[in-house]
Amino acid sequence: MSGLNKSMLGVLILMATISLAQAVEISDALRTRTEKAITRIETEGPELGFIMAALREANASYMPEIVAPIDVTKYQDPEAQRLIIGVYQMDLTYAATFDQRQATAQYGQAIYELFDKLGFPNPELAKQYREALQNIDLPGGEERLRELIKKQDANEDWKSMLRSGDGLDLVVDGLFAYIIEGVYLTCEMATLSDYDPTFLKCVSDLKGSFILFQELLAEYDDDPDFAAVTAASKRGLAIQEILTQFGDAAEITPVGVKKLRPLVAAIRKGIVQ
Repeated sequence: MSGLNKSMLGVLILMATISLAQAVEISDALRTRTEKAITRIETEGPELGFIMAALREANASYMPEIVAPIDVTKYQDPEAQRLIIGVYQMDLTYAATFDQRQATAQYGQAIYELFDKLGFPNPELAKQYREALQNIDLPGGEERLRELIKKQDANEDWKSMLRSGDGLDLVVDGLFAYIIEGVYLTCEMATLSDYDPTFLKCVSDLKGSFILFQELLAEYDDDPDFAAVTAASKRGLAIQEILTQFGDAAEITPVGVKKLRPLVAAIRKGIVQ
């Protein structure tokens, strides 16, 4: 599976096993359109896991000072919880790519705690993440963690989460925050690399994620159901600002990163508490 990152969708697809009977129903037409739009993101967008791997191969290092602190108690509002799930999933991808086993397990556990707060509990996977964190340094600890991450990716029945407005809101906010955190981390690493060309290319590659997300939102300009259950207009304005800073050039320059970085940091500041 390609796209924004199969691990991000892996976290979202766990909702396939969850009952949404008490959630607000959305129309079949809206659900079908959204399924097609997300499939397009999967198949056409840059995969952030691959971008993180490219940074690792370019001798980047894991920097705990640039990721979001883990503290689910700070996020009590449902919108804040949906957004921080996307941030934490990107930080999990970063940690896993750079073989940071403890951080990976901690982000995984935090994500499932947030799902529980949102009314989408998955106690079995949450338990497995707690156990992975407790046993991370024991023989086989790393392999158990990798298998747990694979389990997230294996379930392709993610579409069932779109039965409700709650699930649709989580898709929009989670993916938005995920790509925001991805470009934030990449800009930080590019800056610290003194604008190494490989790092600049990784920043440039992320532009495609924002274009596809903007096109996803544009498809629903005339759909009152979509507007009613998501913060689409607010997310769209932020995406447009970022694309304006990216500009029309295929490759971003050091000057471009210097302009993009504070904008992304400001948007992220509104998410990470």
